[in-house]
Amino acid sequence: MKPSRGKNITNFFKYLRSLRLWMALLIVVAMQVADYFITNFSYPLLDAVDSIMIYDFFNKNGDAPDSEIFYANVGYDKKLIPVKDEFDDEIGKTAITDRKLLAEYLDLIRDAGYKYIFLDIRFEEGTESEDDSLLFSTLAKTERLAFSLHNDLISFVPDSLLHKGAYSDYRGNFRDGFIRYELLQNNHESSAWRLYSELDGGHEMTSRGISYFDNGNLAYNMVFPSFYRNDTEHEGEMGREKYHYLGFELNTDSKALLEGAKDRIVVIGDFENDKHQTYMGEVPGPLLTIRTYQALKKGVHRFSWICFGITSAVYFCILYLLLGKYDINNKICKALKIKSKGLVFVISFIGWGFLLASVKLTLYAIFDIVFVAWLPALVFSTVSYINQYSKIEIND
Repeated sequence: MKPSRGKNITNFFKYLRSLRLWMALLIVVAMQVADYFITNFSYPLLDAVDSIMIYDFFNKNGDAPDSEIFYANVGYDKKLIPVKDEFDDEIGKTAITDRKLLAEYLDLIRDAGYKYIFLDIRFEEGTESEDDSLLFSTLAKTERLAFSLHNDLISFVPDSLLHKGAYSDYRGNFRDGFIRYELLQNNHESSAWRLYSELDGGHEMTSRGISYFDNGNLAYNMVFPSFYRNDTEHEGEMGREKYHYLGFELNTDSKALLEGAKDRIVVIGDFENDKHQTYMGEVPGPLLTIRTYQALKKGVHRFSWICFGITSAVYFCILYLLLGKYDINNKICKALKIKSKGLVFVISFIGWGFLLASVKLTLYAIFDIVFVAWLPALVFSTVSYINQYSKIEIND
């Protein structure tokens, strides 16, 4: 009599489980490769950083480490320019950052001993003004400077200045807004990477297929930067205003602007209107780049072999048990008299998810490392389900 199809499947599972040492190792390697790929995926996947947000929200409520940063706020330094339609008829006016004022400020601090200047304003086609040539001439003369570019906007910046531009786009989802910062954006340097590269030792990010490297060392292209509770507020230490109103201080206290720039990174941007939703609340756009730069300084983009070793050991131990006859979840479900295989799978997934989320939070709290917790939870639940389906008993 021919063996049934179900018996053949059961025998196949039995054979695989008899090789459980090698199967566990193979699955661990596959999960680590998949975790690296998912973490570098341009658009965040479920659970990639959700539990970390909760941790940061309750733990990072002090003042941000901004002693090396000087913020110049151009939120109220606007100029009205005409808006024209396709027939070149004026249909109204729109407000842009006063470019003459920016040129004046850059001239003022040119010899102030600043570390670097990051100019986070838009040069979007259709917003040209009579002062553009003055500002572009000033940018050309200013050393140690980068300004923002955006992939989705057509810029009117002269080609001779584009080498000073870097991209300031980000990745997010509809629920949480900003989630991750992409270091290489369409193979172009991001603003955060430009700051890190030029201020912290000439780092170079390269890509080979799905892999990324920082000076030859394996790295992630997507970074989850931490925010602080007061990033959503204007007040900093001692209740002082964090963002210096550029136009006002140029007219009343230019000495303070000079002293503020000395030995600091000068960040010029609109801290009033350029707001982005994050898990901590609405945060000014320039801070997305600065918090990512600070994360890069801590090395969170580098592949962590410590995290790899810890998670691999945890995964292997669990898989070695699951591939044997020791199926923890099925034993729990039997004790609770749950017979539905589908319900057992759901309970297993939730259980592993909670366990792995605690491992994830521990690694993040100690090492600032993030890994994808739902992937191993799905794998463990699937192995449990196969165990239940095959109904194999192995006497080791």
